[in-house]
Amino acid sequence: MLARAEPAAAEVPSEFGSAQAKLARAEESMQRGRYDEARRLAEQAEVDARLALTDAENARAQRRAAQVEKSIEALRTQLREQQ
Repeated sequence: MLARAEPAAAEVPSEFGSAQAKLARAEESMQRGRYDEARRLAEQAEVDARLALTDAENARAQRRAAQVEKSIEALRTQLREQQ
């Protein structure tokens, strides 16, 4: 999951950083034999990574919507000028 979230890192660095930190802590816990803690941290890391992906997708969608709105406004302006 975190590998798929890497493209999101530039757009939502805090959520992605949180996922990476929790995954590192999960790995440390696993090495120390704290399996319940490792599982909990790994699950939290997955949730944070999914949030990062969702937030990045939302940011991209908002940018695309703004571009479409700008294009529509440009067309409206051209239509007004031609009337």
